[in-house]
Amino acid sequence: MQYQIEFLDDLNTIVRMMHTIAESHAIAFQLVVDKGWPHGALTAHVIDSYGKLTIYKPQAKSRS
Repeated sequence: MQYQIEFLDDLNTIVRMMHTIAESHAIAFQLVVDKGWPHGALTAHVIDSYGKLTIYKPQAKSRS
């Protein structure tokens, strides 16, 4: 399935948009994030070809 991934800043402005083909929204998200989380992006929207939206936020890195 085709997915569109939009990375948004704190004003909900798209700072990067990418397209990918994957088996699920989670795999699509991981494929794109593996290329790097864009500077200034706070959330990511993953939209499938049917218009279903899934929202992701980066996980805080643990301090150990």
